[in-house]
Amino acid sequence: MMVIGSQINGGKIHGAKPDLSAPGLGVNTESLLGPEGLKVLCDYRSVLAEVLAGVMDNQNLEKVFPAFKSQRVGLASNSIY
Repeated sequence: MMVIGSQINGGKIHGAKPDLSAPGLGVNTESLLGPEGLKVLCDYRSVLAEVLAGVMDNQNLEKVFPAFKSQRVGLASNSIY
């Protein structure tokens, strides 16, 4: 996901890097694209929640993502976390 804007902590990659040394990964790059592909390390809702709360000042995240507990990503410079 790519995010740009004046309130975004840019110039770096946020989050953990996926492990490419797992069995079956690295040798055959086609294996990265299927159901056995890379492990999801960051829920996209955490990124969107941080942008909504930190950049757009939307404090009603429960209405946007019911029953979701977001993680700190470090993307928005005005984050509420």
